[in-house]
Amino acid sequence: MIFSRSSRDLSAASTAQPLDGRYFAAVSELSDYLSEAGLNRARVEVEVEWLIALTDRSLFGASPVSEADKARLRALYTEFGQAEIDWLAKREAITRHDVKAVEYLVRDRLEQLGLGAVAELTHFACTSEDINSTAYALTVKRAVTRVWLPKLQAVTQMLSALAAAHRDAPMLAHTHGQPATPPRWARRSAYSPGGCNGSPGRSKARSTWRSFPAPRAPGARTWPLSRTSTGWP
Repeated sequence: MIFSRSSRDLSAASTAQPLDGRYFAAVSELSDYLSEAGLNRARVEVEVEWLIALTDRSLFGASPVSEADKARLRALYTEFGQAEIDWLAKREAITRHDVKAVEYLVRDRLEQLGLGAVAELTHFACTSEDINSTAYALTVKRAVTRVWLPKLQAVTQMLSALAAAHRDAPMLAHTHGQPATPPRWARRSAYSPGGCNGSPGRSKARSTWRSFPAPRAPGARTWPLSRTSTGWP
């Protein structure tokens, strides 16, 4: 069952891992992306954007969704909150399938928005792996670019400032267990910012995307054949 942080009746010592206990204050920003709630929000986003992509192309007799309705659809993930978390928890207790519960959530909201005519295109030609791997890519990339990289850059700037302020301070040194020539503090501390400076560029350049739907998915291979415009006998 999914709980909001405020509703958990757990002490820091009883959580499954220290990141959810004593260290939560240090990593709380990451929970917006890497928690189960963050993953489900990304799953909803993938389902909604895939549905919009299908309707934009008028596939299977579906009419394109208006810009106003697209905005209302996208609000399903931009305004994803405790109500959706609780809804998914209750539905997953029945389906025993997390992605299926997300699909039902999108279908339910489509009916509420008066867009039930396109509800059958929800999750069309997709496997759970299509939704999950794309959602994981979204959450990891956003956690890195929006939380981790800014923190890394702040640490790099702090180390550089310390190196400049204490550049002439001597340090004790050892090599192979023997006393060595004392270096300056600036020289030793410069290694850390130097190593960190290359990480942001590599992290930003790293691709997290994949083909969608996956070519190996049976639906991805066969769904073009089901188009009425194909003219099969």
